[in-house]
Amino acid sequence: MSLETATALREWFLVLPVLALLFVPGLGPAWVFSRKSGLSLPWALSLAFSWSVAWCSLLAMGAFLLHLQLDVVIWGFALAVPVSLALIWRDVRANGVPSTMDRGLPGLATAAVAWVVAAVQGPWWFGTSDNFFHIAASRSLIATGRPIVTDPFFGLESRIPDSTAGMWNTVQAVIARLVFMDIAFVYRALTAASAFAVALAFWVLLREISGRDFPATIATVAYFVAAWYTDLRAFAYPNKVSIALAFITIALTLRVVSDPRAKWVVATAAAGLSTLAVHLASGQIQLLCMAGICVSVGALSLVRKDAEERRGARRAVLLVIASIGLMILPALPTLFARVMALKGSLVLGEDSFIWAADQIKSGPFGMRFVEPGGFDFGGPLLFWLTLALAVFAIVYAVRTGSRRAAAAVPLMCTAHVITLFPLVSTPWLLASSYMLARMVELFRFSPFLAIAFALGTLELDSMRRLARVLGWVLLAAALVVSLPYTLSTYVQGEGTVRRGAIWSVAEARERDMRKAYGYAEIAQMRRLLGNSYPTVASDPDSAYHLMGLVPVAVVPSLPTHTPVFIDRGDVAARTSDMNEFFEAGTSRARRAEILDHYDADYVFFRRYISGYQTRDELLADPEMYEVLVRNDDIMLMRVDKELARERAKDLGSASENAPAQPEAP
Repeated sequence: MSLETATALREWFLVLPVLALLFVPGLGPAWVFSRKSGLSLPWALSLAFSWSVAWCSLLAMGAFLLHLQLDVVIWGFALAVPVSLALIWRDVRANGVPSTMDRGLPGLATAAVAWVVAAVQGPWWFGTSDNFFHIAASRSLIATGRPIVTDPFFGLESRIPDSTAGMWNTVQAVIARLVFMDIAFVYRALTAASAFAVALAFWVLLREISGRDFPATIATVAYFVAAWYTDLRAFAYPNKVSIALAFITIALTLRVVSDPRAKWVVATAAAGLSTLAVHLASGQIQLLCMAGICVSVGALSLVRKDAEERRGARRAVLLVIASIGLMILPALPTLFARVMALKGSLVLGEDSFIWAADQIKSGPFGMRFVEPGGFDFGGPLLFWLTLALAVFAIVYAVRTGSRRAAAAVPLMCTAHVITLFPLVSTPWLLASSYMLARMVELFRFSPFLAIAFALGTLELDSMRRLARVLGWVLLAAALVVSLPYTLSTYVQGEGTVRRGAIWSVAEARERDMRKAYGYAEIAQMRRLLGNSYPTVASDPDSAYHLMGLVPVAVVPSLPTHTPVFIDRGDVAARTSDMNEFFEAGTSRARRAEILDHYDADYVFFRRYISGYQTRDELLADPEMYEVLVRNDDIMLMRVDKELARERAKDLGSASENAPAQPEAP
């Protein structure tokens, strides 16, 4: 059996255990809560996932503040598994399986399909995908014992939580340790489990909005087809999996609105904490939606004449505000540090989202806004149809007093407000067009939520027909618009290529970097390096891939995939130094000086990038470079650090003793 086949079998073997490990720690409390609240099985599983992540996040944040190690988080997460199972066993013995758990089978089936599709597609192993970044970030935790990512791959002693990483990296590290596998083997299973969680949580949210299974199911399927083009290869990334946590938090907020009781506030706060801990953009979406719900339901209380309705709406608003406070409070110490770490980073500024600068329009008095449907929302047709259904929801809420319908309004049109309303969009674009674009991309769920609302909620005879027609038109438009993009997911060179996903599933699999480096060579490097977590000098592209395949720190990385705490000048210097190191003709002394400056333990070379001449120059210096792993393309070489230090000193001495150059006239 080839190593490639053995690797694939190992990855597939982990698909089910990893799914269980992600859900079981929170399943006990979720099961008991769901039985007492009359919730369905999809509800229980979605709560279980969010509470598992919340528990791991609390453990990690506590360990970080108390200067404890990752082992504390691993033990706490592992012990939650038997405790959770014991809770379920005791509850079932005492109360039996509640009949409500039989509901929601279409949601489970939809999530199961997403799980299988994601497992078959597997994660990205090619190009500059975030896959390598997040694997490296999780590796840094396993290697250093830190509970929170502070430096994903440079091997520095930073104590500032990294803004581009989050608690999902801690969850990944914990799962890898619990299954006793290198995290690269776990990533297919993490991708599949994340797709399952997103599909299930979105179905639960749509079921709350529509009140029926059919609209929730058809809109969930449409969401995966028309918003993600059935391309689930990136779903293990924090910005994707965190949207599942945001969905379940928003669904719980709808429960607070319709049934304003303390138990929903606590459940919402626990789920919301997990979103804030995992990803800043999804946390912003969650908070924006919850704030919008407060405004919308509060406005409804002003227009309704019934005193009881007004008191209920105001109580609901106060409880939503309370849940926001409860979710932010425990996350505040690390959340504040992650937000402050963004200062001076590449994600700030109006020009930070360079791919869509032409979509930013100027108005009078220096106002800025985004063209309707821009920033990957889905185009103007989906934009305006969604807004039209939001107007229907407003009318429906005013005429019926439905707090649920009022709460649905900001879920449909928040993206419209933050991109098209100049008083909001201008400061946001000036602060960070990148962050705004990332949020709009995640808000692509809005049209499908509007579809579910139109097909399931509206019951007024005078409005039903037009709203249903608009819902079906929006569904058809979304599917038609998505067809060329979906085609590019599976057929290379056909359809419309998407930014960041120019390779089809089959083509990316053929270009897998593990094939390029060699499965045997990767395994050999892992055995040689063990848990030493050395610093490796390489060109930026190769370094970026290597840190995702092997447990190493690297000297450079790609500028677009660099921790925000690193100064831009340092990023440029690292890249420049490595380019000089691998440039043919660079002197031995200068190469030694570069290696000594970054305290590099190894050099990783790719002939495909650096060429034959540089390879021959390195091989011609065996005193400095000991070749450990080699094939036709790659070489891993151990550096004689003492010799590098001596040569660097000699070069420095020569520079100091060199005669001064006369000034130019």
